[in-house]
Amino acid sequence: MGYREYQQSWDQIKQMKSPRLFSGDIKILVVEGCFDHAEQVLESAGISFDSVPEHFSRSLEGYDIIIVNCPGNLGDSNIKKIQKFVEKEGFLISTDWALQYLIEKAFPGTIAYNGTVSEGRAKLKIVNSNHPFTKSLEGTPNWEIDGGSFRIKVNSRRVDVLAISDGGVVKKKDPLIVTFGWGSGRVLHMISHVYLQSASLRDTFPSALLLCNVLEDKAVSKGILELQPIPFDLSKVQSTPLFVDSRPSAAMIKTVATFRATCPAKGDIISPGQCVYYCPSCKVQFHEGCIRQYLAYNRGCPICKKPIRI
Repeated sequence: MGYREYQQSWDQIKQMKSPRLFSGDIKILVVEGCFDHAEQVLESAGISFDSVPEHFSRSLEGYDIIIVNCPGNLGDSNIKKIQKFVEKEGFLISTDWALQYLIEKAFPGTIAYNGTVSEGRAKLKIVNSNHPFTKSLEGTPNWEIDGGSFRIKVNSRRVDVLAISDGGVVKKKDPLIVTFGWGSGRVLHMISHVYLQSASLRDTFPSALLLCNVLEDKAVSKGILELQPIPFDLSKVQSTPLFVDSRPSAAMIKTVATFRATCPAKGDIISPGQCVYYCPSCKVQFHEGCIRQYLAYNRGCPICKKPIRI
């Protein structure tokens, strides 16, 4: 692992994030693996955690996030422990071969093994920038792929694809990073290994920020941190002149939220299962009442400014 490159990434991230994320308030357990070593990435950030071998006997009570390194061959009793942990608001992060050894067994009907890929690099492309886990992730950095990494088959009705391949050794549009809810908790799974993403500062930053975003989302759900709204003041829209724009407007799309996010209007939490509208251009979600009030006096999306309508 490029320890120095990861330290440099964490130095940048710590300028963006609350110090409370690194204070030990979020309890993390790392399940060791012989192929991936996410604990090294946490160590480079100074994030505290406990670790156990694959065939552990420890209770998972009291932990907020569990990271299962590849290969994730935990045995039946620990698979059941992991399943119950997630059901009770736990967050799980898993990598590569844990897809078949753990995820398929603990969370059937979500994601599954779909063959292997060759060693090399893929271009990582974020396709769901509105998800809390992908906040501030942009560009198309390299994603290092270990030989024999497991491709991910997705049940699109239950799983959110966060990032896909934009070329390289992984077929274009194949999922690289995915997430889904299970019970009251959430699972994040990625192809290949966290500690491999260290060829350069540009390549270590996305994986480090991804881990940090998961910590931040858990801190928000526990009430340790507050979500920050995207700055626009809904209370002032009635004093704003009606926006006149001759460009054709795109219809906002009504849907049901599948993940926790923030309504940019007031900073209120959008919970899974709530009815929301999202902009077809920037994909940002809004509570129905908030966006209707805004569009009564404005024609453009408050985020991307493109003309929209309900």
